[in-house]
Amino acid sequence: MTLHIIKDNNQKRVTPILKWAGGKTQLLPELNSRMPLHYNNYIEPFFGGGALFFANNPDSAILADINPELVNLYTTVAKEPHQIINKLKTYQNSEEFFYEMRAKDYNSLSNIEKAARTLFINKTCFNGLYRVNKKGGFNTPYGRYKNPNFVNEDGI
Repeated sequence: MTLHIIKDNNQKRVTPILKWAGGKTQLLPELNSRMPLHYNNYIEPFFGGGALFFANNPDSAILADINPELVNLYTTVAKEPHQIINKLKTYQNSEEFFYEMRAKDYNSLSNIEKAARTLFINKTCFNGLYRVNKKGGFNTPYGRYKNPNFVNEDGI
């Protein structure tokens, strides 16, 4: 799935809203030192958490990822951030609620519910690890964090 981005110069600097295995945040100084100074389009085929994209804030970009949950999250955050925030505010950081959310059939949810679920599970599961079983069901265990920031209003 691909998302085309055109820069809006009135937007403030954005940072990743997810923890993502293989994330590039710690590698940004090295990666940025190797970026060309000028290019027409920024193309990122494995978007993940988007650290390199957000750090460079390109004028024009083509972003892609094979993970439909990730693509839905970012497209829905771009279109309906306040609805996602409102949904997240109804969630609770408890092991019972985590497993209830994890067990939900992703395909039966609205895009807002899917995006909120993805953010919540990412921030409350063990190490923010996205892992699915053979049937495609998310199966990372609960992370037991005291105050995970899954209602990140500024980030969203």
